[in-house]
Amino acid sequence: MRIGIVNDLSTAVEVLSTAVRETEGFKIAWIAMDGEEAVEKCIADPPDVILMDLLMPKMDGVEATGRIMSERPCPILVVTSDVSQNSKLAFDAMGNGAMDVVRTPTFKPDGKIRDLRRFQDKICFTHAVFQGKQHRDRRRRVVEESNLPHIIALGASTGGPTALATVLKALSPDIDASILVVQHVDQYFAPSFAQWLDGEVPLKVVLARQGVRPKKGTIYVAGTNRHLVMRRDCRLGYVPIPKGAPSIPSID
Repeated sequence: MRIGIVNDLSTAVEVLSTAVRETEGFKIAWIAMDGEEAVEKCIADPPDVILMDLLMPKMDGVEATGRIMSERPCPILVVTSDVSQNSKLAFDAMGNGAMDVVRTPTFKPDGKIRDLRRFQDKICFTHAVFQGKQHRDRRRRVVEESNLPHIIALGASTGGPTALATVLKALSPDIDASILVVQHVDQYFAPSFAQWLDGEVPLKVVLARQGVRPKKGTIYVAGTNRHLVMRRDCRLGYVPIPKGAPSIPSID
């Protein structure tokens, strides 16, 4: 798999390059120091996956993602070191077509890369989803009759944050329903995503907690790297299955 690296920081380029070189079947396609250069290189030589930084000179990662997806679509994984400060930019990049967001890996004192396997999995997932190689679980879960409010379930991946905000802004604060949201985003970004969405829509937005019974007028966002489910006691829960699903959490 050929990987394009877009980052203006030498330390980040070093760790990303090392991660690529240490992964069997991966190799560096090219390295761009800013978004403008990334667009040019992607058009001339599209890689299998682009590792996109957010804050760069000339053109940031949000604009570069939009340009690439409109001119030469390519799987893009946003890589950022600061979750709290860059969450809005990350969601904007996803709105422009980025597939996922992940923390920039770091070196351990012994020179090894922290969480290398997880980072490798993110790259593979980004490529697989873009190619449409998603596995679907056919299980059905039956929820017993209860006094629950109506349930609206929304699932989103690429472009999800902006699309979800657009849909949810149109709902009345007095809606007689509970909204469950599964956005394909890593658990480290889930709290920031819920906070961002809460500021964008009229309804209350919270992370979905294990054992919570949904209430009307509230939006519950899946917040772990497990699947959000409705248990038979009509409370929310998280499960690790289906294990083969490339997107966790996912929706079916």
